Amino acid sequence: MMFNVEPGRTIGCHAAAVGLLLAAVPSVTLAENTLSMPEYLRQALHSHVRVRQHQAGMPAQDMALRDARQRYVPELTVRSSWDESETARVENPAPAPDTPFQAKRGTTLGLDSTWALPFGTEIQLSTEQQYGQQTGLTASGIPDDYQHIQQYSVEVTQPLLRHWTPQYNRLPVLQARATFANYENEGVLTQWEVLQDSLNRLIELQAQYDRLAVHQALLEGYEFLRDTAAAQRLEGRATELDLTMAELALARQDNQLRREEQVYQERQDELSRSLLLATSLRVEPLSELSVLSRWLHQQVAQENTQSARMPPVQPTHPELRQAALQREQADYGWRQVRRQHWPDIEAYYRYQHDIRELLPDAETQSWGLRVSYTVNDLPTRTSRLRAQGQLLSAQWQLDDTQDRLQAEAARLWAEWNHLERERELLMQSIRLHEVALAQQWQRLEMGFASVREIQQQQRNLLDAQLERIDAEAQRARTLVRLHYVRNTDVLALLSNHP
Repeated sequence: MMFNVEPGRTIGCHAAAVGLLLAAVPSVTLAENTLSMPEYLRQALHSHVRVRQHQAGMPAQDMALRDARQRYVPELTVRSSWDESETARVENPAPAPDTPFQAKRGTTLGLDSTWALPFGTEIQLSTEQQYGQQTGLTASGIPDDYQHIQQYSVEVTQPLLRHWTPQYNRLPVLQARATFANYENEGVLTQWEVLQDSLNRLIELQAQYDRLAVHQALLEGYEFLRDTAAAQRLEGRATELDLTMAELALARQDNQLRREEQVYQERQDELSRSLLLATSLRVEPLSELSVLSRWLHQQVAQENTQSARMPPVQPTHPELRQAALQREQADYGWRQVRRQHWPDIEAYYRYQHDIRELLPDAETQSWGLRVSYTVNDLPTRTSRLRAQGQLLSAQWQLDDTQDRLQAEAARLWAEWNHLERERELLMQSIRLHEVALAQQWQRLEMGFASVREIQQQQRNLLDAQLERIDAEAQRARTLVRLHYVRNTDVLALLSNHP
């Protein structure tokens, strides 16, 4: 109870009801699907549209990582084709009408395998089956009958400059891992943002619940004031104007209470927004907002007693980790483009064996050295400068994120201590207003105070109580943000309380 009134005084005891912040619990109808605050937070982390959107993109990210990891796994390609062509002899003068022409038709089936090694070596194995016919011109010595040709080949290519080192060849795999880790971390950030938003909505809901309780208690106080004014009117100690003013104040407060109830229902409806659920949810409020603030500040209070300074931001913080992963991605990109202006030098060897049904078999071997270099390659220079700029930008972003989080943590730490002191001052102010209201009721009973003075003191107490609720809500929001900066598991912290 927030009123200290002498026992035995009827008017004082009824006046105490006006000062009870949460004694008059508002009558709120809860639906069947009513959740506690920790249960609602779990539901939000599971059903929020932003969480679902991130989860929808996870399979593609996982597939991209699997594709990068299979860089050194042989690739198999199956191919087939059917072709037909005709070639006529062109002579001058024109040939006779019965001049033969050459026709080719047939089917080709092939199986190719490509295997990359860490040192950049690329091995290509191929087998091909050809079955077809060539008719007409036989000057090449190919029979005019169907024939079957089997072809086997192997080719080995070894880079000698750009792709020579395994560390360089592994950069795409490392960059894919960093990209996947960054996407996972984005999911953690999304969950934190959803958690903060949900907690702030719960704080607004609880604050409105407290306001509703205050206005309902004030309504009961106005009812008693109306009854008192009516009784004193009969006794001749109050005028008709006093009774009319008391009735008007009661009517206005009743209308205000209905408005506060509507706002409370709107706060409940807002809890289901952005949640992909078939039915709406309702959250059971706590007895008062200070309970939620007390749950949130327990761990902070323990650290405050252990150290007078704010602890440093943890390197596992989602924002710091995201900046570090982006810095890692930029570093991999820079290390890749640094060699793009190098010449391509590679040695190769190829062996091919043809097995033909109606003609002699054939073997072919070839080897050599390939060199290529693009002169005045402006796109490559542009890529190098862009990658270098991205690396510097990512490093600056990492440093700025760390400094910003540490500065925000210090600011929130100081603000929380300030709100703690302000809370004590507001509580003292409420107690003084309660005493002043009790004294006014005593003066009214003795005929030294008017209904107007009682109403004025009731409004002063109401303003003080509403100010305390707003300050308590700000205190809770500050604690939520402080837990985010400190990377605290708020859901686990709240789940430890009934």
